[in-house]
Amino acid sequence: QREEDLARAKERTEALVAELEGKLGVEHKNREAMKSRVDALEQEAHQTKEQLTELTRTATEYSSMLQRKEERIVQLLDQLDTIKAERDSSSKQVIELQSDIDTLMAELDADKLDKERSAAARTKLEEELDDLRALMQAKTSEESKRLEVEKSREEELAELRRQASTLQQELSESRRLAAETQNKLKVELDHISRDH
Repeated sequence: QREEDLARAKERTEALVAELEGKLGVEHKNREAMKSRVDALEQEAHQTKEQLTELTRTATEYSSMLQRKEERIVQLLDQLDTIKAERDSSSKQVIELQSDIDTLMAELDADKLDKERSAAARTKLEEELDDLRALMQAKTSEESKRLEVEKSREEELAELRRQASTLQQELSESRRLAAETQNKLKVELDHISRDH
């Protein structure tokens, strides 16, 4: 009876070990998939950061350009005021200067519009970058939890394997003792048979 109990215990343990090994394989696959997703998110975040840096540089250039054009407009307006005050400039010069001013004003308006669009794009990229960081943090936390579960299952599997090994040893010992007992009984039976 003990041998049968040990055999059944061994079968149950082996089945449980096989089941846990299957689950462990699935966990390994899930971890690899999660790692690939985190790597993709890190690459996307890096690209977004580069775009944000480029937009920041462009915004700085626009600011410098706007300042230079505003200074130029001031200079032209000063020239126009001087010409009008002195009344020694021809109307053609006034028209040309006014045309230059209008052109620069139009360029200034266009540059301001580009700057606003650049700022909007920068804000959007910053929001996307924040979202990516939050998502990466969540994925990293989820991966840590998965690793803890996997470690626990590996420890449980190791313990079950140890128990299975112990049961195997006990089963072998029981079989050995049973064989010895059977041999002793056979010897005694032979003696009894010869005596009679």
